[in-house]
Amino acid sequence: NKQGEQESKLIAKESSMTMTLGIIILLTCSLLITLLSLWLVNHQILHPIHKLITHITRLSQGEFQQTLSLQRQDELGELALAAEGLRDSLANTFAQIKSSTDLLDNASQDLQQISAVMAQGTQDQYSRTDMLATAMHEMSATAQNVAHNAATAAHAANLADHSAKEGEQVMQETI
Repeated sequence: NKQGEQESKLIAKESSMTMTLGIIILLTCSLLITLLSLWLVNHQILHPIHKLITHITRLSQGEFQQTLSLQRQDELGELALAAEGLRDSLANTFAQIKSSTDLLDNASQDLQQISAVMAQGTQDQYSRTDMLATAMHEMSATAQNVAHNAATAAHAANLADHSAKEGEQVMQETI
C-alpha cells in the first residue's frame, strides 16, 4: 500500500509537471504565432499601406515623377494601380496646364508688344492731326487775309472806277 501511494504521488507529480510543461509549451507557441502574425500583418498590410500613403502625399505636393511598385493581386494591389492611374492623370493635367500657361504668357507678351505699337501709332496720329489742324488754321487765316485784301482791292477798284467815271463825266462836260 505504501508503495502504491508513492507510485500514485509520483504519477501525480509527473502528471502535474507534464501539464505545467504543456501549458508552457502552449503559451510559447501562442506567443510565437502571435509574433509571426504581427510581423505578417506589418509586412503584408501596414508596410504597403504606408507606401501608398507616402506616394499619395507626394502626389498632393506635385511630385509626379516617382512611380509606385506594388506587385500584388489583392485589394492593396488594386489600390496601388488606382494610385498610379491618378499619378499619370495628374501628371498629364499638370503638363497641359503648364503648356497652356506658357502659351498664354507668350500671347500676353505679343499683345503687350502690339499694344505698345498701337499706342505709338496713336501718338503719331495725334501729332499729325495736331499739325494738320495748325496748318488748316494758318491756311484759314491766310485765306481770310487774301479775302480781306481782295475785298479791299475790289473796293479800291470800285472807287477807282467810280473816280474814272466821274473824271470821264467831267471830261464830257468840258468837251
